[in-house]
Amino acid sequence: MWQIWPVPDAPPPLHGRDEIVQQACRVFERGGAGVMLVGPPGIGKSRLAVEIVGQIDPDAAVVRINGSPASVDVPLGAFAPLLPGGMAELALPAILHVRRSLQERSGGAAVVLAVEDAHLLDEASAALVLQFATGGDVRLVATQRSAVATPDAIV
Repeated sequence: MWQIWPVPDAPPPLHGRDEIVQQACRVFERGGAGVMLVGPPGIGKSRLAVEIVGQIDPDAAVVRINGSPASVDVPLGAFAPLLPGGMAELALPAILHVRRSLQERSGGAAVVLAVEDAHLLDEASAALVLQFATGGDVRLVATQRSAVATPDAIV
């Protein structure tokens, strides 16, 4: 028999990691572009990222992308939901379209890009994340496993 568990409306309270969240938020208060949460699997990086994203700017548009073993060989695979069909193979136009899509989705608000498993991004997605992080287009909160191979753009 299948059992369906309810999805909570909000994540459970975060205990004992307030200082980490505050440190991350101070990075943004000081004009920093982003934070990378690095650690072994299961340590709570994703939960911390949710908390940080929620505290950066309550009015910001949050765009979430995920690195995945299934899309690591697909150029801009992590950004595929932001691309119209057939554009993924056209790298430069696709990158411009992703930028435009983020601007449109934000409606003029600040944009927070939440990247889950950055170590599993394809090279083109990693390059785009680097452009956003260094170009001031977005605020970046990313998670990455420690001690794993990572795209150069993320390193």
